[in-house]
Amino acid sequence: MKGNPKAVLLVRLLPSLEVQSVRVLQSSGNDAYDEAVQRAVREAHTFPSLPSGASFGDYRQIKLEFRPHS
Repeated sequence: MKGNPKAVLLVRLLPSLEVQSVRVLQSSGNDAYDEAVQRAVREAHTFPSLPSGASFGDYRQIKLEFRPHS
């Protein structure tokens, strides 16, 4: 991939912290990369426990950014 494009996803979680849905908010411009990051989030299936003192409402929707190079 040329450059270091960014894909931005909106991930919705269930109260069990399982992934409910994944949607591309901003495409990287590379369909294969966008599909790969979506698939990776779906296959993770469940997010880790919330930080101490956090409420589910703060994490119901999460915006994640992915770049092929950090």
